[in-house]
Amino acid sequence: MNSADAGFAISAVGISQTVQNNDIDDYEMYGIETTGNGTTVVGNTITQNSTLVGTGTAVIVNSARPGFAQPAQIAHNLIERAGLGISIWSNAGYASIVSNQVINTTTGIAVDSQDPGTGFEAIGNTIIYDHPAAGDAGVRVAFLTYSTGNKGVKRTRIATNTVQYRPGAWSPVSPTREWMVKVATDNVTITGNTFDAGAGHPGDGVPRVGGEGVSNPGLVVTGNHFLHGVKLSTTGFTRPVLGSNTVD
Repeated sequence: MNSADAGFAISAVGISQTVQNNDIDDYEMYGIETTGNGTTVVGNTITQNSTLVGTGTAVIVNSARPGFAQPAQIAHNLIERAGLGISIWSNAGYASIVSNQVINTTTGIAVDSQDPGTGFEAIGNTIIYDHPAAGDAGVRVAFLTYSTGNKGVKRTRIATNTVQYRPGAWSPVSPTREWMVKVATDNVTITGNTFDAGAGHPGDGVPRVGGEGVSNPGLVVTGNHFLHGVKLSTTGFTRPVLGSNTVD
């Protein structure tokens, strides 16, 4: 069975694979799927033109070999209208997610930190919404840290990114609780980011940074810029470190 039969536009399996400068449109399940160590996914354009907010996952990285230190790098890609923009599975080892542009996805960048390891970093990415969420797409989340097991133990650094809701991003029936960053794991640092909710969000629908119903330790939220009423939600976290955030 080839990758197209399995719903992959591109599937790269092996060590030190590079997937670079491809244009992918209207893939079925995955735009780019990689399995192995030291993967580089750079300079690709991955779009879903058939729907306002697409389905499927644009880039998914998984399955690192234990003891192989070379990180995965996902950089300078343009992703539009996906159910999930960039997904890093817990067994992917260390991953660096840098300078990607993600537009109108239901979930922008998601990392699963169940397995022990070095961690993840998401630096200098831009996540943009300029259309309302599709009616059946669910709540939009720009950055998501989660664990498929009981507890996430990797360190995750989310730094110098921009999340922006532009004119047209909201509708009167937009979900009432969207997330700029939703944390459900330990040891997450959120620093130096700009979070802009834009204007026109309905009622209590302004997006949040933090989490709900969790008690994870190691949360650090410092030096971020919150615009248009973005809320910081850290109730329940174990001794969060908060400082030097600005609110406009």
